[in-house]
Amino acid sequence: MALPDKTIDQRILNAAKEEFLEKGYMKASLRQICADAGVTTGALYNRYAGKDELFRAIVSPFVEELNAMCVQVEEQDTVFAEDTNIEKIWQNPNESMPYLIDILYQNFDCFKLLICCAEGSCYENFFEDFVKSGTTGTFRVMKIAYEKGIAKYLPEEDELHVLLTAYYAAIFEPIRHNYSKEKAIQYGETISRFFNWRDVFGC
Repeated sequence: MALPDKTIDQRILNAAKEEFLEKGYMKASLRQICADAGVTTGALYNRYAGKDELFRAIVSPFVEELNAMCVQVEEQDTVFAEDTNIEKIWQNPNESMPYLIDILYQNFDCFKLLICCAEGSCYENFFEDFVKSGTTGTFRVMKIAYEKGIAKYLPEEDELHVLLTAYYAAIFEPIRHNYSKEKAIQYGETISRFFNWRDVFGC
């Protein structure tokens, strides 16, 4: 009896990632993915219900990791704000630009799929959802700091959303253009100076 080919799943995922990166979700072809992976369409459909589930299988582990990281950062920053140690928020290594860029570049292909190739998929609103979540978390933390008198200013939540949209768009731009990690870190230093969050919140 022939042993099952355990390489099929990874071959399908690898071929799908390349197809999505090259053509985007909308124009990607399952038939081409099967051809590149050297499998039949039946083998693909035995594992994935369709293109959306296949796209999700590639990017969802990274999305879950990123969401968990954001929750952890917000929880830690909330503790700092409650204890009036607002200075520790700026010193938190998980908040640093190099740390974020390192995470993104460790998962470069997945992140590029999310911000450049996801139109038509269940992740087509990834950027807006990411900013919305970040806005909610940041506003919650800084409201505590403001009410305790350790932040002088508290922008409206909609205003903060505008600022964070521009901030994250700037951070993600090097990935859109396939810049090196070294360039992204260099530009990140400039972005950090441009978006002076201590000045925004007065703390």
